[in-house]
Amino acid sequence: MNRLHVRCMAAGVVVCAAGYAPARSQVPQSDKPGPIAGEEQEAAWTRLKALVGVRKGTGEPGSARVEQRYRLILQDNFLHAQTSSVSEGDTHEDWEILSVDRSRQKVVLRQFVSEGFINQYVLDQVEDGGRSMVFVSEACENAPPGFRARQTLTIEDDDRISQRLELAPAGRQFSQCSATTLARSD
Repeated sequence: MNRLHVRCMAAGVVVCAAGYAPARSQVPQSDKPGPIAGEEQEAAWTRLKALVGVRKGTGEPGSARVEQRYRLILQDNFLHAQTSSVSEGDTHEDWEILSVDRSRQKVVLRQFVSEGFINQYVLDQVEDGGRSMVFVSEACENAPPGFRARQTLTIEDDDRISQRLELAPAGRQFSQCSATTLARSD
């Protein structure tokens, strides 16, 4: 989550307090396919581990310059992503730790954000032949009660990925907050 994401989250909080939902990119909850399990989760984990390396690119809204580094850590049991984003003179950092929760047979993404948020996501959907993975928040620490987030990671090819963040205040539909495109630079 970069500074733009924080602005989007703040806007989501304002929207929630004002009692209305954002109008753009709303996705009804009923359109969501059922959760995935076991074999699909393991295949997604294998695909995620292939992200090891450095990618750079841009994010929107605005014109953020983004760098993201993926590496395997702790005897290759965890995938660590470190993101740095600069937009309008503001610098943001976040760390993500991805792992497989074997008891639940789920890929879990834990995100630590420099602005003080800690989010825990679970891989909920795999789309487009395994290229696109949708993570839905289970917990958003330091966000308003009921606040939800959804991240979609799409592996465009061996060198390029795209990411989309959607946010939803309590009782509201998801609305797109930001999008990032990154290309391998290592």
